[in-house]
Amino acid sequence: MFKENGNSDSSFQIGELFEKLSAISNEIKFDNTELKELSNFLIFKAENLEFYLIHGILVDMLKYPKIFKSIDFTNTLTLFEKELKSDTELNDLILGHEQLSTAIKIAKKLGEDHKKWHNEKGLAFLRLAEKITNEDRFWIKQDYHAKAISEFKLAKNIQNRKSTERLYSDLKPTIKLATVQIPYSKDIQNILKDHDKYLKNKSNELLKLEPSEIYRFISVGNFFPNYETTLKASKNTNTFLTYLTSISFDKNKNITKGRTENKELKNVYDAYKNQLDTTVLPQLHYIIILGIKSGKLTFRNFINFLVEETWIGKTHLRYDLGGNEIQINWIEQLSPAIIEFFLQTQAWCLSEYHRPSFILCTDSFTLKMEGIFRGFCEIAGIPTSTDQEKGMQEIYINNVFDNELIIEYFNEDDRLFFNYLFSNDGGLNLRNNIAHCFYTPRDYHPDKMLLLIAALLRLGKYDYKIANTRS
Repeated sequence: MFKENGNSDSSFQIGELFEKLSAISNEIKFDNTELKELSNFLIFKAENLEFYLIHGILVDMLKYPKIFKSIDFTNTLTLFEKELKSDTELNDLILGHEQLSTAIKIAKKLGEDHKKWHNEKGLAFLRLAEKITNEDRFWIKQDYHAKAISEFKLAKNIQNRKSTERLYSDLKPTIKLATVQIPYSKDIQNILKDHDKYLKNKSNELLKLEPSEIYRFISVGNFFPNYETTLKASKNTNTFLTYLTSISFDKNKNITKGRTENKELKNVYDAYKNQLDTTVLPQLHYIIILGIKSGKLTFRNFINFLVEETWIGKTHLRYDLGGNEIQINWIEQLSPAIIEFFLQTQAWCLSEYHRPSFILCTDSFTLKMEGIFRGFCEIAGIPTSTDQEKGMQEIYINNVFDNELIIEYFNEDDRLFFNYLFSNDGGLNLRNNIAHCFYTPRDYHPDKMLLLIAALLRLGKYDYKIANTRS
């Protein structure tokens, strides 16, 4: 077709036919000599052939390694070099997202140094960032900076990486995302009001019981969303959105990398959060906050429940390097945070002028929870140390939940809840945000303490004697 008329307008048809021919040849027993000769002609000898078509042919060749071996890609990287040096204006969008990625794959297939192409890819993203001057699009500009930094890191170009990190840092304060509010319809508002009324009445009935029964009700966690329901809800997403490119920021305006498995997990956590917001947190508020206000729940009967009804209140032994016995009881370390929360809540409920602060109790409670999970592992004989660059070190709390032995103890509903609270894969990530001071005062909402109390009670229901028997 191209030989006969040299018509560059037929490029699309040539690419389409080559793609089909390669796919068919891959499925049948066929002498691929002529196909290879055709690819060689199109790539190196055909005149006036657009580079996008040459790139498409190389992509097709990479798809079928049974047909096209490393030798078939010899000298193909020179075509990319020629394109980069051409007088025509570069299409950095296609270069950065597609063509240079292909060059990297070819370099790896040939066993050649691919750092050069990572560097070119970083430069393409930088040029794209430089073209964005509208402040409303700075979030896209920052994404290009992040992509460039990642490529310069792979290219081991320290100078370019550091200079781009400076651009990234300087742009952070100026980034703002538009807020879109979608009001509920009247019907949905009425449904939510009826649902809230139901939760309040149910909680009032629960508060007629003894404090120990109330804490036990929370520890069972039947009113929390279960794993199967959440997983099902996470898949009911808008299919249109799956075709869009999304850019995710953390609370510090840093762009997070979204691996496929992380996106799926984030959908699970998003679905879980929706259910927490509409059902669990309102019910915890009506149980715990109103329970404290009425005097039904106090820090004394809460601590007493932990001591009498959970393994958390039991003393266990640990030995230091000198062989000396150390008695460990988590109540001593938890009590200050518990007392602070109850007192702040009481003052909040009794006075219109008191502005409660849940900073101290939330910080302390969160970090102690990490220690309590480690304590459970210690009692259960589950290793919490791993080999690191500096030697054997304790693993972080989110890694504790990945341990296969932990999975044997905690049911999947509790694991989902614990991971949502403490994991760094899209949940609240409480431990990390508090340990590194990423929270501002307005982030210390009492809801976090309500969830932490529920987590403590749900962890406390597991019998440490079973763990001892197993070990």
